[in-house]
Amino acid sequence: VKASIPLTFTKEEFVSGLMDLGVRSLADIKKNLPNWKSQLQRDGVFREFYRFCYDWMKESPATRVLGCETACDLWTMFFKGQYPLLEHWVDYVKTHFKKAITKDVWYQFLDFTNLKPDLSDYDVDGAWPVLFDEFVDHAKATFLAPK
Repeated sequence: VKASIPLTFTKEEFVSGLMDLGVRSLADIKKNLPNWKSQLQRDGVFREFYRFCYDWMKESPATRVLGCETACDLWTMFFKGQYPLLEHWVDYVKTHFKKAITKDVWYQFLDFTNLKPDLSDYDVDGAWPVLFDEFVDHAKATFLAPK
C-alpha cells in the first residue's frame, strides 16, 4: 500500500497499486477480493496495513497524531467482533483520554489486543504508553473488578 498524501490516492498510485496486484479489469477486482480479504487476516499483512492506516488517515502529512475520533472509528472497524474489550477501550479513550492518538499508542494497541480479556497478563512494568496503564487501572476498578 503506497500513498503519498493522507486520505488520498492519486490516479497514478491507484492504477499502479492495482497493476501490482495483477488487476486489469473490474472483473479482476471481484475475482480477487476474497483472496485479498484472507491475506489481510494474516498477522504480518494486517500489521503492515494497520500501520499504513495511521499515516494515511492523519489530516495532513505535517500532522504528527491521529484524531481521537478517527482512531476510535478505525479501531471499531478493524476489531469489532475480534477484541472483547473493544467497546470499553473506545469508550475510555473517548470519555477519559480525549486526546489525539500518537503513533506509539496506535502501534502498541495491536499488541494490546493480544492480551487476555481479563488483562491478567498485562505487565505494569512493561514499556506500554501511559494510556494503556490508565485503561488497565480503570478496567480493574470498574468492569473487571471482582463482584
